Amino acid sequence: MVWGVGPSPFGSAVVTATEYGMSGSGFADANTTVEQAFEDSANRWPNARFTRNDAKVAPMIARAF
Repeated sequence: MVWGVGPSPFGSAVVTATEYGMSGSGFADANTTVEQAFEDSANRWPNARFTRNDAKVAPMIARAF
């Protein structure tokens, strides 16, 4: 699985994705760091291995917002 960060109207969108598309999202802002938002999403997939790839999730974030 991949994860990445991109801009959104709600702060930085932190997105996880599989080969089939977006599998989770969260937001980083003044109260939540990118790492905290990622950990929250990653904890929903305890057996997954994640690689950060902002470029790969960028089109998904753009479509969502």
